[in-house]
Amino acid sequence: MKATPDVLILDINMPGGNGLQMIPELRLLYPPLAILVLSVYLESRTGVRAMAVGAHGYLDKTTATYHLVEAVRQVARGLRYVSPALGAALAEDVHFRRAGKLRHETLSAREYAVLLKIAEGYTTKQIAEQLRLSAKTVGTYRTRVLQKMGISTTAELTRYVVEKGLV
Repeated sequence: MKATPDVLILDINMPGGNGLQMIPELRLLYPPLAILVLSVYLESRTGVRAMAVGAHGYLDKTTATYHLVEAVRQVARGLRYVSPALGAALAEDVHFRRAGKLRHETLSAREYAVLLKIAEGYTTKQIAEQLRLSAKTVGTYRTRVLQKMGISTTAELTRYVVEKGLV
């Protein structure tokens, strides 16, 4: 007799693949299996993607020390585990979908210009020179862009720009 686990803790970075790509298949093969994703990536965008493809919860490794036991208990009971950070990201995602807008469409023209320059790899100083702004102003725009788009890192921002074909 084969035993099936109640909870699977899955890392996104898997040898030879991406853990997120495995979730839909795992859900089909083992419908009652609760999947908790644990990753080095912050919860904002990756957590939303994990939940969208069928994970029951998501934790970034920096907060796992404090929340792992509770997250496992919740998903084992058939509930979703949503941390405050992931809850905010999910709410933001719903907001953008309901508004019928892509996240970058909520940006002002200047914020959008800064977004593209960041994604192209320019430093704050270079962006300031190109747009004829102070470095402090560019920093403010960068902060607003990240907040409005619900993104926490430059890498996520760049990935978004590339995925949407903006550059």
